Amino acid sequence: MQARKKVDVLISGNGPAALAVAWEAMCLGLAVLMISHREDAYLRVQRIHLAVVYRKYLLRMLSKNSILNQADDKFISELILNMTLTIKDIERYMRRRLEELNQENQLIEFLYHSRLDVVNCEQGIATVINLVDSDLELIEVEYEFLIGADGASHHAANVFNQCATKETISYISVKSPGHRYHGNFYITIKRQDGGILNIPDESHMMGIQSLVYGDQPLDVLYYLMFNPSSHHRSQMKSVKCNFISELPRPLYKLIKSHNIIAESVMLMYLKKIISNLFKDKELNNGELIISIVKPSQKHGVQKDKLKFVAFKTGMLEANKAAVKEGNTYFVVLGDAFRTPEYHVGHGLNDALWQASNINDIFSNKGSDSSLNYFSLLCKRSLDPYRDAIEVLIHNKQGFLKIVKINAAEQKKFLRKAELITFFAKQREKEQVPTQQPANEIRNHYL
Repeated sequence: MQARKKVDVLISGNGPAALAVAWEAMCLGLAVLMISHREDAYLRVQRIHLAVVYRKYLLRMLSKNSILNQADDKFISELILNMTLTIKDIERYMRRRLEELNQENQLIEFLYHSRLDVVNCEQGIATVINLVDSDLELIEVEYEFLIGADGASHHAANVFNQCATKETISYISVKSPGHRYHGNFYITIKRQDGGILNIPDESHMMGIQSLVYGDQPLDVLYYLMFNPSSHHRSQMKSVKCNFISELPRPLYKLIKSHNIIAESVMLMYLKKIISNLFKDKELNNGELIISIVKPSQKHGVQKDKLKFVAFKTGMLEANKAAVKEGNTYFVVLGDAFRTPEYHVGHGLNDALWQASNINDIFSNKGSDSSLNYFSLLCKRSLDPYRDAIEVLIHNKQGFLKIVKINAAEQKKFLRKAELITFFAKQREKEQVPTQQPANEIRNHYL
């Protein structure tokens, strides 16, 4: 006999979109089950730009009962002071907020190494299978809202489409930059002579370099995003970074082939670009050593494979974000709604924007107006870089100008300490005792 669970909201996915939707549902008193094919670990080392409005959204997840631990203190200071953030740190912070909320109302359960098998969307029953142990019994889940927040592969949408009788979710290609081959590399930079490594005041550098790889000319668009705390920990002798770049097709194919020389060839390619960046007279670092960040002792291969990644880009968008089938509702959001454009990390910004607007569907029991409105919200995301991406499709240099202006505005906002003030006021409004870390952060950084 199959095990049976009954929840209000069944979420396929475990990333930022899924975590934010779970938090929104729990705040409304809805019972939630999150299923994921991954382990209970957040390992993505990639850094992204997170708009100020979504930084505030994350701070609003703190309640008057929040007791901030060391990881929270570190993340909040990064949230307030750094232009770029690590995806894993955002996810871990959100997960801690869910666990904190769950202590109050016991509304959420997590199933890992699991995936949707089939759904009866008319009756609202989903069958969930265990991907590790096939001998474990299937789990049937009764639900009212099924959420697809499982990334660009949109597995939940594929399963839903197999049973839908009224409306299905379809995906179409949308305009994206013409260059298809890209890489994301988690690296360490240090001086060959072991001296002090000078890095810019900004937490990132970006630009275009004209290169020839083999016989192929290419104007390479790149991002170099620094982890300032790693620079301080090394006593300014090295810094960990994410390097995100367009790649020549032959180099992409070499990396994907898993050839033993791929890493060394890639590091030579990175050194050529990064050394040019660091030739600025103010930095004047001399010869540089570029290496992949050392292997992870805690998570091993699972984490290490995220440090050296080549991929193709191509943007897809769903025709709708929310549909009704019988008395149940299906919603896609985040990367499951639109494949993100990696250059500015807008996928996570979109995910938080969409999740913060899902309450209307939950509260109004998926009325036609709320479903249609949510679909429009997803298509017209408030991502501040959306216009920049449109420019990128046609003009890389124009893209750089717009993004740099947006980054300067955000940096100015952070420097004015408006986020610090917002955080402190949120905590004071909730009558948090003065010994709480909120005031420590406020006093230290103001």
